[in-house]
Amino acid sequence: MDIGSLTLGIFLVVLGFVLVGLEVFLPTGGILGMLALSSMAVGIAFAFKYGTISGVVVLGLTALGTPFVFKLLLWVWPRTSMGKMMTVHSTSAEETIGNMASHLALDLLIGKVGKTLSDLRPSGIVEFNGRRIDAISEGILIAEGVAILCVSAQGGHIVVKPAIGPDLNDLENVQIPSFN
Repeated sequence: MDIGSLTLGIFLVVLGFVLVGLEVFLPTGGILGMLALSSMAVGIAFAFKYGTISGVVVLGLTALGTPFVFKLLLWVWPRTSMGKMMTVHSTSAEETIGNMASHLALDLLIGKVGKTLSDLRPSGIVEFNGRRIDAISEGILIAEGVAILCVSAQGGHIVVKPAIGPDLNDLENVQIPSFN
């Protein structure tokens, strides 16, 4: 029972963990990973050469330490310069297209009545309060000059359907009864 074999075994296992860490940061195509696995296996064999109990302890610590080291590396790697270049960063809710001022203004049109300025086949131009807006119908053809109802707003355009009501061209001639 030579203490040198136990020391060499522990050194090789630690070297294996270091090589795993280097494999994460250096693009070697798995070469360092294979060297790390080999180093750990030889280190465990040297620990067993020293004694069965020391071999089982080194094997157990290696088995328990491996997930911890991987979790640590996965936590550290995105914070490195290479990790920052290779990971996708999510945008905050304020930076999305749906939260732009022009798109939020379209949400105010939901439930409002306007009229078509062109045929909607299924897309075209509509008018709400004198403002021209791109619109899509709910899948049906809507002729020009027809009253429409805004159903939803999504992605910079609105979805409309024909409104049930009077013809917009006749609104100037409509008599409103008085309730005196």
